[in-house]
Amino acid sequence: MPEQNTSDKVLAFLWSAYRNDPGIRYDIAPLCKELGADPVMVTTGLRLEGMVKDDVNVEGSVVLCSISIKGISKVDPSFIEAKI
Repeated sequence: MPEQNTSDKVLAFLWSAYRNDPGIRYDIAPLCKELGADPVMVTTGLRLEGMVKDDVNVEGSVVLCSISIKGISKVDPSFIEAKI
């Protein structure tokens, strides 16, 4: 399923970015375009699943978002387990 693969790659990117600086939202548009996906649609799907935080910002061709706890638990469940 290509959409799921794109979502997984976006979540992996957001998780990597979160580990560098958890207080910043990141632009997923370049990655989505590289994968041939619409960044607004990808972010909307991830937001509806609870994988990214609700404070998504779309401005022109920039789509800023950050990973949620649920998204982290999908990408790296051991990280969440270690924190509980």
